[in-house]
Amino acid sequence: MSVQSMVSDLTRASAGVPNGARMAWEACSGPWRTRLAILACCLAATAVVLGLVPLGAGATGDPQLAYLLRGMALLKAGFLVLLCALLWWRVARPLAPGMTAAYAACLSVMSAATALIWQLNSIAWAALAFHLALFGVALLALRDEGARSTARARQPIFLVGDAPVAAGGID
Repeated sequence: MSVQSMVSDLTRASAGVPNGARMAWEACSGPWRTRLAILACCLAATAVVLGLVPLGAGATGDPQLAYLLRGMALLKAGFLVLLCALLWWRVARPLAPGMTAAYAACLSVMSAATALIWQLNSIAWAALAFHLALFGVALLALRDEGARSTARARQPIFLVGDAPVAAGGID
């Protein structure tokens, strides 16, 4: 299937979308569109897992273990919220479409894995997927040129005499 045919299929599919929703999406520009797309990917992954995957065997077994595993899922959800907040801030500057898709994929895997752990189903595989996606986000952040330029642009500058000096010292 070619990209051209996928775009035409999406265009035909969006014909059934109410005008208000389509107008709101088209009015949303730049970083807000990217932010909403990434958030929608994460919420969709979570909804699919919670809707399709039944509770695991751990839910009927030891209640103490279920509490522990659900606490672990809440902790992972906290990491996910923190990463989403950092990415929300990062998207304020332009982000390459490939990087956007990679960030969205990693965060979606993390949210699906968190939901699997909450459902007490496939816990070992979900934990592995969560940590691999977390590693993926870290690698993406290291390769993200825009994030480094953002950090450099916001570095405080001090005046020494008449010459500005970056916070790192005199070069």
